[in-house]
Amino acid sequence: MKEIELKILEINVPEMRKKLLSLGATKTEIVHIHALHFDSPDLKLKKNKELLRLRKVGERTELCFKSKSKEGKFRNAEEIQTQVDNFEQTKEIFQRLGFIIRSETKKTRESYHHGKVCFEIDTFPDIPSLLEIEGPSEEEIKKWVEKLGYTLDQTSNMTGGEVLSYYQKK
Repeated sequence: MKEIELKILEINVPEMRKKLLSLGATKTEIVHIHALHFDSPDLKLKKNKELLRLRKVGERTELCFKSKSKEGKFRNAEEIQTQVDNFEQTKEIFQRLGFIIRSETKKTRESYHHGKVCFEIDTFPDIPSLLEIEGPSEEEIKKWVEKLGYTLDQTSNMTGGEVLSYYQKK
């Protein structure tokens, strides 16, 4: 599946909730997410701009592989994602195969949808909350960025890991 997204950093969460609801978005869930990012000891996946992620999303466990992203204003990636039954056992399988845990993150995600567009308010410990907008096309995402009162210049195509690194350096 193709993933097209942008992020808006440092949002005012109560204000964003009001905007999304006033524009007709539907709140779908609030979940705590615990994610592990795996790589080979030589960091082959990172070097190839690929990602292997195992995450616990509320009661669900998801396994995801993302391939190289298209460069540009929007983040474009090929994504393969599936659910697995057991977080700990899947983690152990990867470790026994020689993968290492490159990073571990925890966050709270509040999700909204409007048609084929998904809006996710992510709140990590110790950094400002952000909004991720994912949609079927760059044009559709741009339309929603503007409806929310922002410009493309106020968005970012950083990965979640890049966002965390950005704030750790500040």
